Amino acid sequence: MKRGAARLMVLLAVGALASCGSDPTGSGEPDTAPPFVSEWAPADEEEGVGLVRRIEVTFSEPMDASTIDASTIVVRGRAPIPHIDYDDATRTARVVPDTLFAPLAWHDIVVTDGVTDVSGNPLAAPDTSSFRTGPLDSAHLVDHLEPNGTTLGARDVVTDRVYHALTICDDDRDVFRFALDESSTVEARTSVRHADGVDWRIRFVGDDGVPYAELGWTATTGETRSHTRTLGPGLHYVDIVSNDEPFYVLYDLTIATTDSL
Repeated sequence: MKRGAARLMVLLAVGALASCGSDPTGSGEPDTAPPFVSEWAPADEEEGVGLVRRIEVTFSEPMDASTIDASTIVVRGRAPIPHIDYDDATRTARVVPDTLFAPLAWHDIVVTDGVTDVSGNPLAAPDTSSFRTGPLDSAHLVDHLEPNGTTLGARDVVTDRVYHALTICDDDRDVFRFALDESSTVEARTSVRHADGVDWRIRFVGDDGVPYAELGWTATTGETRSHTRTLGPGLHYVDIVSNDEPFYVLYDLTIATTDSL
């Protein structure tokens, strides 16, 4: 065997040995230390948590994303089925339930020892944090509207009335249709009741679904934003759209005619 080839074989063998039990610290020693939860959001024992709050669990070191799912991060209290993803850059698992949290109730977040770091080390023991939700305004329970996502199936609304809307967005939108008898200045207004700081846009759109005016901001609980445009007589559409990962938003919608021309 030639000397260069023999040297290459030795280097490959050394590299293979070094890769057994990865070494994220660069110390030359295999990583055998268990990871742990370094931060909870909501914080442990936090009260008054919003009913659509996104849960975030930050770990002490890079984790194996394939071990982070609904079987290893569990929310107890209402037991909703969650959407879970893991962000490598921040070492954070994000949990969005598929329904609202129960109001005025304690919930537990349980991270089991089924999660492992990139070296295969599990948590030393399951870890738990708790939070208590705040109230839900009754209007969204007794008089809520769940909009459709296309102009063809748009929800018909009338002007100058408040609608209590509930939506979950996943590259999705809520579309509303209204009619004007004469040219008017129209204000599309949303008051956000529960949200989690997601991308949020109000748009006036044509019957083909193409927007011809829009206003964008972050949907935050307690905020009211509006978009005003002068429109002629006939059918018109407003949509609420977001491109964020799944989340819930409860909001009040009003299509107000501020004056007639």
